[in-house]
Amino acid sequence: MAILHKDCPNCGTTVSNYITRCACGYSYERFDEEDPMQRLEAMAEEERLYLHYLAARAKQAIAEATEVRASASSDPTNDYWATCVEQTEATRAAVMAELHQQKLRNAEIAAAIAEARSNSAMQLGSPHFMEYRSTQGAHAVHSEGTLSTDTSAHIAKAAA
Repeated sequence: MAILHKDCPNCGTTVSNYITRCACGYSYERFDEEDPMQRLEAMAEEERLYLHYLAARAKQAIAEATEVRASASSDPTNDYWATCVEQTEATRAAVMAELHQQKLRNAEIAAAIAEARSNSAMQLGSPHFMEYRSTQGAHAVHSEGTLSTDTSAHIAKAAA
């Protein structure tokens, strides 16, 4: 490894020092271990990029399947074309399923980021937290030494 190059710890490829992301997806950017928001946002960006890749791949697989079906329709007795249709349809279905799963992952990460942002707004001293504390006593209903589920949920959310 030269002074102006570095090796990717993920795939072993030698890249220039100014590169922040290897072609394999490894990120050289270091994130503050104490800041989970930064890690979540980096993860969201990686997942978003992968979603865009899968969307392009799905478009390509659909076009390929359509083209092969058109070729196969010109000679319906040809076993080669029948096999090609089966393979391209299987590829299309697999890519579409992976795209669907990736969309779900992106939604989960977006929800995690929204939750982390709402929890960080509840930090001690923040206006939202102080407002919550001032209304907490008014909403608490004590019955047999337990808080109402409404207040318990707020406390659990603030503690998270």
